[in-house]
Amino acid sequence: MEIPKIVSGRPVTNRGVHLHASGYHAFWCGDRTRREYVLDMLVAMHMSWVVILTDGGSALEKFDGKAPVEWLLERGIIPIVRDYAILPRRFNNMGTVEGLANIYDRFGAPLLLKLWNEPQDDREWNSGTPSDWWEKFVDRWNAAAPIVLRCGGYPGFPDGPGYDFDRAHPFRDTERYLWDDGLAWYGVHNYAKGRPIDYPYDEVSQRGQALTQAEKDLLLDDFADDPRWTDPPLDEVNQKRRELTHTGKTILDDDTCWLAYEKVQHHALTTLGHEVQIATVEGGWVPRDRAGTGLDIDCRWPHTTPKKVAEWTLDSHTFSEELFAICPWMLAGEYLGQGGWPFDEWWGWAYSDMYGTEKPVIQMLKDNPPMGVTPPLVDWSRITGLVEEIQNVCFGV
Repeated sequence: MEIPKIVSGRPVTNRGVHLHASGYHAFWCGDRTRREYVLDMLVAMHMSWVVILTDGGSALEKFDGKAPVEWLLERGIIPIVRDYAILPRRFNNMGTVEGLANIYDRFGAPLLLKLWNEPQDDREWNSGTPSDWWEKFVDRWNAAAPIVLRCGGYPGFPDGPGYDFDRAHPFRDTERYLWDDGLAWYGVHNYAKGRPIDYPYDEVSQRGQALTQAEKDLLLDDFADDPRWTDPPLDEVNQKRRELTHTGKTILDDDTCWLAYEKVQHHALTTLGHEVQIATVEGGWVPRDRAGTGLDIDCRWPHTTPKKVAEWTLDSHTFSEELFAICPWMLAGEYLGQGGWPFDEWWGWAYSDMYGTEKPVIQMLKDNPPMGVTPPLVDWSRITGLVEEIQNVCFGV
């Protein structure tokens, strides 16, 4: 699978985002004003990729004469398509793959189709995760992958997330030629869970580096004086840092972090003898998220703020150049037709009292194009009624 250098006149980098969580696109793509605003925002952030869902043939539905993927590709943005289906149903969406592949071929872009999503999760099955979930899932994926190839797409293997690679081993239990010939790719869900970008190789994890009050306030930026964001007290944070010090800790010891893809590559190397192509199709940082639950919550770092989300997201593109696409969770929910995660979203009403509808990550990416990429010129004035629409959607004005 070759990644093109240019699509629709724009250079292809690894910068992207998970667009939204719906398999239907009429809400954002069917309205010209909303569609143009979203497309212009993606271009202004220098995006080359988005993750979208298709529920059956929904990604091919026409809006003003073009499918959602076509509108995106015309702007030099390659949609990674997740085929929405509930397990244990077998793949039967061949017509959609063929239709999408015809569109992608016109733009010289590869059709990347992620088959299913997080098969360890109860929500992915019609009646909860069965005890033999891995056997059932890998059987479905192995049957679907060659069909997708024949239809013109490249099959993506979904993250668990966090397979243990003892029972569930994607490279041992799938057809080797798919990986050896570069026909399959791995879609990782590397949620950082409030941990720094280099975890578990950072100074805190390896040597128990203490945190000062000044450092804590700096990490909390706009929320340093907010008691809802400053718990637990500094002495408890440092006690936890001492207790959890693990010199020599590696990604094989703990993959709940941004670098989770390194564990995947380790098992690819040891099983296949070579690395595989990997993209982030969910993951990254969201405000206030932390690893662990209950008494085991990892509080060694203060809550991730919207500004830290922006900083680490920007850093990830150069820190993880080996990922061909980085599409963290997620651009918007309600504004694009699917609510449910307002505090995770880059665009929406959460934290709007401090930042407006566009969270700091959006402006950060607009202001910092990838190395060697010339910032695009976006004529925002051609989008009429935009301010009034945003106010009405987000604030009921």
